[in-house]
Amino acid sequence: MKYKKKICFFSTNRADFNYIYSIFNFFNEKNLFDNFFIFNQNNNNSNILKDKKIDKKKLIKYKFKFLGNTESNIVDEISKFSKIVGKYLSNYKFDFIFIIGDRYEAHLIASIANVYNLPVVHIHGGEVTEGSYDDKFRHSITKLSSIHFAANKVYKRRIMQMGESKKHVFSTGSPTIDFLKNIKFYDRKFLSKFFNINFSNHNILVCYNSITNMSKKDSDFDNLLTALSEYKNRSNIYFSLANNDVNNLEINKSIKSFIKKNKSKKNMLFFKDIGSKLFLSLLKESDLIIGNSSSAIIEAPYLGTASINIGERQKGRLMDNSVFNSDGSLISIRKNLNKVLQLDNNKIKKENYYGTGNSIKKMHKYMIKFSNTTHVHKKKFNDLKFK
Repeated sequence: MKYKKKICFFSTNRADFNYIYSIFNFFNEKNLFDNFFIFNQNNNNSNILKDKKIDKKKLIKYKFKFLGNTESNIVDEISKFSKIVGKYLSNYKFDFIFIIGDRYEAHLIASIANVYNLPVVHIHGGEVTEGSYDDKFRHSITKLSSIHFAANKVYKRRIMQMGESKKHVFSTGSPTIDFLKNIKFYDRKFLSKFFNINFSNHNILVCYNSITNMSKKDSDFDNLLTALSEYKNRSNIYFSLANNDVNNLEINKSIKSFIKKNKSKKNMLFFKDIGSKLFLSLLKESDLIIGNSSSAIIEAPYLGTASINIGERQKGRLMDNSVFNSDGSLISIRKNLNKVLQLDNNKIKKENYYGTGNSIKKMHKYMIKFSNTTHVHKKKFNDLKFK
């Protein structure tokens, strides 16, 4: 039996780097496939690549800065990035390509892979995020993909609902959980020294991104900053950089302005790209993550950190009991902050919607099955039967 098919694991951003790399690393250790990891050198996670066991020829670097902020910028970046993707897919002649999630960068890779008749293996399909254009990109990637690894059975059924063959759709859980199970987190002592902060009774991590499915001004973030100003004297508040979406620079500008107004306070932090290990360690040590990031839905519940999900960006995703939803109004945000900061999160029952680990092991097992299958990229639309 021949297993040495050539697989590409393609990373584009800070969010997917470690999760895609974890899959690549597991496959590499098993040595049944010829594995390549393509990654953006601008992402601050490169220290993870110092493993001497990995053949450096299997690590392919590119350098590209996604800025976002305006529609024209994003279109221009997509055009330029397509040449990078096309070059690698043309030169390396891969047999499969792994991509994760729902970003427009991933959609571009899936589109170009189809031009080369290269089967796309998609992770985290079937999910819903009504307040973001990522929702459309994700479902479009599903139709551009040949093999699907869904986070749970609900998402698996949704992928099949889009006409995908049940023989090519698998409920594996999320590789995010695999990574969280194996990572060695930094403790509070290290984080305190690194960020020059003293952990207080309340530690609030803010991760807020653009609402890309609306044309009107987003007032939710303004309301969030107003509510947070009431906690500035009794809490540490940590802000992460917004994703490279439309109007992301406006969000980052508002954060800088908020911190400047409170510059006498030494309990505020605004970080850009610190790498996943530092970010996840800070998330683990925080009492609360607030905003509209998927980290509040997937990573936080597993780490035991409570979440307040604001607005509609993540609307539609399965959410654990430790995730509390706010409609984005000032009254709602205040109410949720007051409630969540008094909770004992250890007493909240976990639903584990995104698995408990071993998803990558399952992916590897299924890929062995497809390694000797020809014409995987050819697809037939499977109609649902209606009564």
